[in-house]
Amino acid sequence: MISVRTDLAIEAADIYKKENNKDADGITIKEINKENNKITIVKILNESGSEKIGKPIGNYITMEIPEFTAYDGKMMSNSSEVLGKVLKDFLKIQKKDTVLVVGLGNIRVTPDALGPKVVENIMVTRHLSDVMPEALDESVISTCALSPGVLGVTGIETFEIIKSLVDKIKPSVVICIDALASQ
Repeated sequence: MISVRTDLAIEAADIYKKENNKDADGITIKEINKENNKITIVKILNESGSEKIGKPIGNYITMEIPEFTAYDGKMMSNSSEVLGKVLKDFLKIQKKDTVLVVGLGNIRVTPDALGPKVVENIMVTRHLSDVMPEALDESVISTCALSPGVLGVTGIETFEIIKSLVDKIKPSVVICIDALASQ
């Protein structure tokens, strides 16, 4: 049998199901359709589920956006808003929280540049509550972002950079964005 490599929990769960003719114990999968965007939430609940699909215990969100043939700014804006709402609801983010967005990957290597490219477009607001609090409405959450580069460029493990930053600023949530291998 050919071994298929995937970073996506939803694909790993699907591969397990096809190979074993049953769903993996210790895993729940929920699909949501919002404004032409398919969102799948995979929850790996225990070690049994983790071992079966080879992913750590945790929550994995996959969003499939509508197909497009050329850059469609309206569709991309709509999909971004949908993802923001899903994350806010799923993570139970409150006004008082701080969100750290980390763009993983190498900006100089096109297939690995997703994380750094996304960070370039994040509206960072953490500093604004001190500088101009009157300009922030209730929908604005304290957000900061970082693209730490990769070990081969920095000489520092990315985890060490992120952990140091988390220890210092103590965000409520860390969202890591990375390019992944998929089917």
